[in-house]
Amino acid sequence: MGSGRTKMATWISALYVVLYAGPTFAATIGIPAHYLKIQLGIDAAVDGDTVLVSPGMYVESLNFKGKAIRLRSVSGPGSTILEPATARLPVVLFESGEDTMSVLEGFAIRGTRDTVAIMCDGSGPIIQDCEISDCINDWVGAAIKCDFWAKPIIRYNDIHHNESLIGAAVYVNGYSTVEIAYNIIHHNILINNNPGGESQAYDDGNNSWDTWSKHVLLFRRIFF
Repeated sequence: MGSGRTKMATWISALYVVLYAGPTFAATIGIPAHYLKIQLGIDAAVDGDTVLVSPGMYVESLNFKGKAIRLRSVSGPGSTILEPATARLPVVLFESGEDTMSVLEGFAIRGTRDTVAIMCDGSGPIIQDCEISDCINDWVGAAIKCDFWAKPIIRYNDIHHNESLIGAAVYVNGYSTVEIAYNIIHHNILINNNPGGESQAYDDGNNSWDTWSKHVLLFRRIFF
């Protein structure tokens, strides 16, 4: 009898912990307050966390690693700059099935060579309030590339002075579905004035634009 009561009490205690332990709260991880490197903050984060980056220049190549986190700057792209650790690596890589719970927000991203600044490979993050410039790729895409059924939301960004063979601002490929709205896209150019390319956004024909009407309105704002 005593053993049975003990088991019942243990079971009730465990149930109480599950039901009444209270909610878990998302954490804010400060850079450089908690970690000197942004990638270390991403590595330490769990789903729902925010990695909050103070003003400065950060030379890193970042990978979200499939985490549903928000990576954002304190003060916006005017004072928080990301450049690649190696010029031929993307500054930010989404390749592990990230969705709209993964957010990149408020950075100036620049300086890639022979690759793209932001790569969405089979992923659908939100990219917003960033400035992407001075990225050069002698192949396709320079600022943002979407491939292999990618589904990103690209909004409120300033994408300018990038250069590639095709799609210097946004390159869409591999049956991707892209929402692009309310960006300012300008002064992106084609290498050697490639006659078969499009300097701003390029679609290989197997993709869809979720907000094409907004996209058309946006393109009326493009200037050269």
